[in-house]
This record gives sequence, structure tokens and C-alpha cells, in this order.
Amino acid sequence: MPIQPVVHIEALPFEGAAVSCAKQEELARHCLTAISARESARRSRFDWVIKARPDLLILKKLPTTAGLRDLSQTPAVLVPPFSEPFFDPAPCIRYEGKNRAEFDADYRPCTPDGLRMSNHLISDQFAVMPRDLAVAYLDRRAPTWAYPMPNNRPRLPPKEGSHLEFWPTCVLGEGYRIPSGFLGGCECGLSVYVRHIQNVSVVVAPFVVGLYRGKGNIHNKGALPRAAVGWALAEDDK
Repeated sequence: MPIQPVVHIEALPFEGAAVSCAKQEELARHCLTAISARESARRSRFDWVIKARPDLLILKKLPTTAGLRDLSQTPAVLVPPFSEPFFDPAPCIRYEGKNRAEFDADYRPCTPDGLRMSNHLISDQFAVMPRDLAVAYLDRRAPTWAYPMPNNRPRLPPKEGSHLEFWPTCVLGEGYRIPSGFLGGCECGLSVYVRHIQNVSVVVAPFVVGLYRGKGNIHNKGALPRAAVGWALAEDDK
């Protein structure tokens, strides 16, 4: 069955972390509504849902649907690791060769010993999921403490709030480039809601993605495979 995309894009102005994360959740629910409407119109349900920021470059070819199923033994939301080596070593996305077909086919597992930040937070830039898990991901309402303002590094949990038992899941230990402690924000809220409140399996897969800033600039491109960045920018020049 060919891919039949439902494209739903809305602007997300920054109005502070708490406001923008709540707005991101609202826009995700709009996307879920658009998916459901398309399914009603076509009288059949989609099998897979891909969530991607509109300014995202997918630097590695995505697997077939059979390949996606092979990335997890049980149904799971598939997400990329944090690409920064000082957050996640993530050897599963590192590549030193120059063969694009070889790179595109490299979907070795992202093993737990190569992940750190990804065990606490979920990158909110990109996700692939079976349709049955789309509601848990897109119809989310994370606890407000996950988006603290004005400082996203509070020392102690709030005295009141729902699901405070999951506060420690967003607490980083030593050894990061940033100070240890609680790291709130949209990626904390996403992880708390999907992984812990909804108890949905989340698998970190070797997707390689980057945010395109225009004029040949990919955000944090130094953390991405050099060859993949070169291929993407060559396509941009065409």
C-alpha cells in the first residue's frame, strides 16, 4: 500500500517553555483529528503514523514497513536518539564510511549501553509509530510540572501535582555537559506521558535526522555523520 500522507502544519510561536509545550500538545491533537478525518474519508485505517517537524531533514532512508516492525519485538513508538555525543554516545547512528546505500541500510539496534539522555527524555522532533499507538503519542496531556517556568532546572519537585512519582525520570545524573538535576521541557513531558503514564513502549531506533536552518545550515551538524550531511546539502543545492 503506497504512503498516503496527511499533512497538517501549524505555526508554533515561542511564548515560554510552559506555554509552547502545551501548544505543541494542542497541535498534536489537531494532527490526530486530521488523521482520523482522513481515515473516515477513505474508509480504512492507516497502519503507521510518522510525526516530523516541518523543518526536519531525514538524513537516512527510512526502512520499509516490514523493516520498521523488525526494529521492535513488540509494538512501540520509534524515536531517534539524541545525536549529541556528549548526551548519547549512540554508536548506532555513527558512520565513518562514504557509501550511501550502506549507510541507508545500517539499522543496527541502539543498545542501552550507548544511550543516556534518551533513557530520560524523548526527542520530540521525529517519531514513527503503529497507528494503534498514535493516540497515546498525539493525544497527550503531560503534567504541568514537566514544563517548569521560569527556570527549567528546579532543585526539588513541586509539593503538589499529578504523577509526581515520575519526577525522577527527568532527573539527569553526572557526566553531562549540562549540570545534573531535573531537566524539564517538552521532551520531559513527552517521555513522562508516553512512557510512564500511558505505559507505552518507546524504542530508540537509528534514525538520523537534523533540523534545517536554511542556507546550508543544519542544526548541530557536527554531531551528525559527515557523509550524511554532505549528501543532504548536495540535494539542497540542486
